[in-house]
Amino acid sequence: MSGLWLVTFFLGAALQLWIIARMQRRSWRRYPLLFVYCIVLFLSSIVEVAAFLNILSGWSTGTDAYERYYWTCEAILQMLILGVMLSLLYRAMRGHSGRWVASLGLGGVATAYVLFSYLGAEEARRLTEAARNLSFASALLNLALWLALVRIGPLDRQLLLLSAGIGIQTTGKAIGHSLRYVSRDMVEAGNILIVAVHLLCLFIWWWAFSRGFEAARERTSTRGVESF
Repeated sequence: MSGLWLVTFFLGAALQLWIIARMQRRSWRRYPLLFVYCIVLFLSSIVEVAAFLNILSGWSTGTDAYERYYWTCEAILQMLILGVMLSLLYRAMRGHSGRWVASLGLGGVATAYVLFSYLGAEEARRLTEAARNLSFASALLNLALWLALVRIGPLDRQLLLLSAGIGIQTTGKAIGHSLRYVSRDMVEAGNILIVAVHLLCLFIWWWAFSRGFEAARERTSTRGVESF
């Protein structure tokens, strides 16, 4: 199993690096928060690989220091995903006067939900519950984004794919963290699910930022249509 985890680490890091390179050339101005998220995600993946290989003395997987790092980093990444979802929702509602109110309102509700659930959790499990609840809040925001994309304005295929990737990842991570929280016997199943949906999200983003896809998007944009 350790060899399989190592393969997934390097596969994920390679996809992250490719997405960063593609966004740096063409798309980072269009999705700045997503670009920042990918950079932080890549750096955290490098640290996790180093801990997994026991390169960092006294800071390998299973130690208290690594556990604190993992859950703190997970909370930061989930907060960034929440910001990415709000930025994508704001972009999807372009041309509508109420998009600021809708984005800030949904963001405020999601933040309040996570904050109150964090404060109400047991101290030993606060970081676990915070990561799970942030994933759940992001999944709900993703639903709002999909509704906005379907009902408002021309359909943006790239934005739809980015939203699909985030939706799969956040929903899967919420379920995975819940499995880890429920029982020690379900920890491994939760870990596998979290890694699987993460890689699936990266593959979908890879497709969304591929050269052929962006070329097709630009051709349709020149005709004034951002759709299939």
